[in-house]
Amino acid sequence: MLLKEITETKGSYVGVTPSKQSKDNIKKLLKELKVENPISRDKMHTTLIYSRKCINNFSPKGKLDPPIIAKPKSFKIFHTKEEKNALVLELDCQELHDRHNFIMDKYGATYDYPEYIPHITLSYDCGDFDAASVDFSKYVDTLKEIEIVDEYYEDLKLDWKSS
Repeated sequence: MLLKEITETKGSYVGVTPSKQSKDNIKKLLKELKVENPISRDKMHTTLIYSRKCINNFSPKGKLDPPIIAKPKSFKIFHTKEEKNALVLELDCQELHDRHNFIMDKYGATYDYPEYIPHITLSYDCGDFDAASVDFSKYVDTLKEIEIVDEYYEDLKLDWKSS
């Protein structure tokens, strides 16, 4: 690694991705709900670690065999720094919590939020979509389970929205 690469690294990011079938189910849901600015299939992910501190000697698991199964829990709105409403699908999954905590403890990662909430962002700007008024139980059959099939690592990009 070059010195330039070391000084430009701002931190570490670890994420997981859903299976093709799970992505298809999410896209079907987004269309049914008429969500503004839906996320593309290739951007669907769940963050495990967003650490402003580099985690050294970490190797992501890559393909997960067996996959992790997450249960869709609810729709939530997260307010962004850009004053937009991000619509997320909160996931109920102890394995994701455990993996997050393991990486935090073993590698000394940091986290900018008081609580880790596993989720998949459905739209980074959903307009005035009212997540609280949606009867989530109507969509459980569409979503079924979310199958998580891959874990990956990349250097943290503080300007990730531009990419």
